[in-house]
Amino acid sequence: MPIFTQIILLGLMLTSFTGAYADNPHEPSTDVDRLVAVLVAKGTLTRDEAAEILGELDRVPIVDMSNSRSANSSQLATSEVPVRIKITGDLRLRAQTDDRTGLPEGAQVAEEAGEGRYLWRLGVDIPVQERWQVGFGLTSGGSDPRSNNQTFTDAFQTYDARIDYAYASYRFNDRVQLTGGKFDNPLWNAKDLLWDTDIRPEGAMVASRLLDNERLRLDLSTGGLILSDKESDISQDAYMWVAQLHARWQVNENWSLDLAPAYYFSQDLQGTPGLTDNAVPTNSRDANGNLLYDYDAATLSGAVTWQPPALVQQAQWFGELIHATDPSDDSIGWLAGTRFGAQRLDQLWAWQFSYNYRRLEQDAWPEFLQDSDFLFGATGVKGSEFELKIALGANTSIGLDYYVNNELLDTDIEQDLLQLDLNLSW
Repeated sequence: MPIFTQIILLGLMLTSFTGAYADNPHEPSTDVDRLVAVLVAKGTLTRDEAAEILGELDRVPIVDMSNSRSANSSQLATSEVPVRIKITGDLRLRAQTDDRTGLPEGAQVAEEAGEGRYLWRLGVDIPVQERWQVGFGLTSGGSDPRSNNQTFTDAFQTYDARIDYAYASYRFNDRVQLTGGKFDNPLWNAKDLLWDTDIRPEGAMVASRLLDNERLRLDLSTGGLILSDKESDISQDAYMWVAQLHARWQVNENWSLDLAPAYYFSQDLQGTPGLTDNAVPTNSRDANGNLLYDYDAATLSGAVTWQPPALVQQAQWFGELIHATDPSDDSIGWLAGTRFGAQRLDQLWAWQFSYNYRRLEQDAWPEFLQDSDFLFGATGVKGSEFELKIALGANTSIGLDYYVNNELLDTDIEQDLLQLDLNLSW
């Protein structure tokens, strides 16, 4: 059965399981509709005036410049009909220094490097019908899926813009949504041990809200991702299937707990020479240079959040764990860290500080997915990261990110990376 047929059938099965239903077309479906209906009932508007107002709203879309990315497969739409076109974006200016030691003789990487970079993204998300939404975005950078950075170089040359995401989303009801195309990562992750934050997966995902009350919320994300779709002598089609259950438990007004177990099943990664030239080839390979494993893996992300009555607005302890099920050795990865400060960087001088330590063994995870800033995105690494962010007002902040004493396991290679950022978003 073709992959997309399987995905669509999965979405329809989940829709039936969670109780999909058809809305009553005679009932008001948005807050605006309900408000107009009340005004008609009170005699403030006539039916003709109400019809004219609603007709004008249907013909003239509202452009929303609010700083929130569109609904994707992890953000279930509510029962209201979307009426706003959302335009979002951000710009980051970065200065960084990178010191490396222990590089092998003849390595094509400098021991010391200083760079100026920028990143920009612009996205548009549009409601098409009551249940359909589409979105697309542009970004700076090249073909590397783990980096939208553009380095200043080559005597003021002009640079390319790339497709960042392009998706279509269908909402079956308040609880089930299907998204296909290239989209924001729908999976909940406590940090970036498994997924670099710039990656936009491709394929189809179904997001289901299984439970939602004052204390507990359960979300299920399932689907298939396309890793490679090629026909040649040296490569083959490759896919990744994933299911994640994310539980958020509000223990009381000060404490909450997030737990998100997941399982990844990869198809036809084994035997390929690697899927991209942008990855550091650190996974195990056979004598012909082909990957030894498919990298099926069980993972767990979690966080405990405390909102104390004084001192800081929020303190959090988070972690990630991964175990690849097919390799017999070097198959474990873990990350543990803490974060404290303001809940949001929306006021002048609001701040957040975080620290994490990680260890990702050679064959715990595919070499092309994890944080690309942590020792070039290699597997078989360990080390620390410190982050400090300070708001300069709403939607504007500066950030300091320091990767220190990061090591490539079983070698003498180490890295210290310091990044200073100015971030603006809209």
